Amino acid sequence: MYEDADEGVTEDMFQESIHSVYFDLMLALFEKEDLKKYPDVVQQLRHVNFRDKLFYVIGHYNKTKI
Repeated sequence: MYEDADEGVTEDMFQESIHSVYFDLMLALFEKEDLKKYPDVVQQLRHVNFRDKLFYVIGHYNKTKI
């Protein structure tokens, strides 16, 4: 997120980064075949509220530091 942030990170950049990381983490939980079987579940991942996405991403990265 900070690689191209010479002039800082905007709120939009931060939110887009969290949305993207959250979606990637969620998709990684599924087998490739399951993604095709459950497109409605994948679609619903996009509608999770930002706060829940943020806490999930923070929790994920806090676990990986240990």
